[in-house]
Parts: sequence; structure tokens; C-alpha cells
Amino acid sequence: MLVLTQFSASSTNDPYDEGHAKAWAELPEKRVDENFVYVSHFASLNNRTVRNYSFCYDKTLHVAHWVAYPLHSVYRGSIDRTDDFQYDPKVDYSWQPNLAAGSYRGSYDRGHQLPSADRTATRELNLQTFYATNMTPQLNRLNQDMWANLEAKVRAQICNDTLYVVTGCYYANTNTTTTDRDGKVCPVPTNYFKVLLRTRTGTTGKRIADCSADELKAIGFWVDQKS
Repeated sequence: MLVLTQFSASSTNDPYDEGHAKAWAELPEKRVDENFVYVSHFASLNNRTVRNYSFCYDKTLHVAHWVAYPLHSVYRGSIDRTDDFQYDPKVDYSWQPNLAAGSYRGSYDRGHQLPSADRTATRELNLQTFYATNMTPQLNRLNQDMWANLEAKVRAQICNDTLYVVTGCYYANTNTTTTDRDGKVCPVPTNYFKVLLRTRTGTTGKRIADCSADELKAIGFWVDQKS
């Protein structure tokens, strides 16, 4: 079960830093595990520092179990895809797959959890979506067809109030694996999910924490990893 818990805006690395003002409406509940690393990325936008996304990274599976992010028109613009795949500077490189030289071996794309198309306002925002911590080994047919269509439908829900999204992957087992270009073994997720949360009207001008249940709507999607 995925539990959404509100925490505040903060420029610190840890999305669960204390003293929050309940601004990050989509953050899942924190699970304490020695193999998990929790990180947030920030970028400059309109002369302000804004949160780009937060994630829970698994050192052993070499993927983020989930990536949580706000979605609003201010994050979108006319910047082209940077396509600059690289290590995440906030996470130990030894825990990440090397995706700079190419995709995972076999029929797997470097599948974004936070889509590149959701971050086109600035180059910095878009570049951070190409960090290895935002990637999973995703079947190319799934990534380029059904999953891409779902991402587009999510963007269609952008409103004046912020749309909050959690995208993640799930392992019912780790029987299927691939490797990166260095030969690092990367287990393949069996499933993916997306959870969306926003106000019903999209024009309340209120924080999620200040809304009644009747003012909110949410939906979730569960997807099998198959072509």
C-alpha cells in the first residue's frame, strides 16, 4: 500500500527534513531501510529555487522505488530534451547503473519515472530528469507506446492548482535481469504505477492541506511490465 503523507518545502537534500510546513502533498510515507536513500532535487525557476522531484532510491536494485513531483504549467516550456544521461551527483555512483554510454542491454529503454516532457521550462530542470536515479529498465514497446500515452494523459490534468504525482516501480520478484554497459546486473521491475492528486476544480488557490476531502480527487494506475 502506498501512503501519501504531507511534508513541507525545504531546500535540504532529505525530503523528510523536520520543521516542514506541509507543502509537498504527494510524498509517500517514509520507510526505514538501510538500502534506501531519500533525495530531493532543486533547480532555479523564475528567480526562485523550486523542488524538481524527490525519490526513494534502492542501492541494491539500482532504481528508485518511487519518484514524487509537482506538475504545473510553470515547469513546462519550450526547452528541447537534453538527452544527457548521467550519474546523479547526490547518490553514490557505485549504486547507480552507468547509462551515459547507452541503454540497458536487451529490449529495455532507459525509462524515465519523471518524464522529460514534464520539465521543459529550463535546461536545468530537464537535465535532472536524465539522472540514472530517475531511470528503470523498461521494455521499449511499453515505454514508447502505452506508458508514453499515460504520461500525456497525466499532463492533460495540469491545472492552476498544482497536480501532484507519484510514479514508481514494483518487484513481485527479481527473476528477470538486465545489465548496464559496464555489466552491472539490474533487476527488471514487474510492474509500474502512477498516483495523481489534485483539486477537483483546479482553481481553488489552496494548498492540499487546506482542502476538504470533497475538494480533492485522486486516481491510481497499475501497469504490468509487458510489451
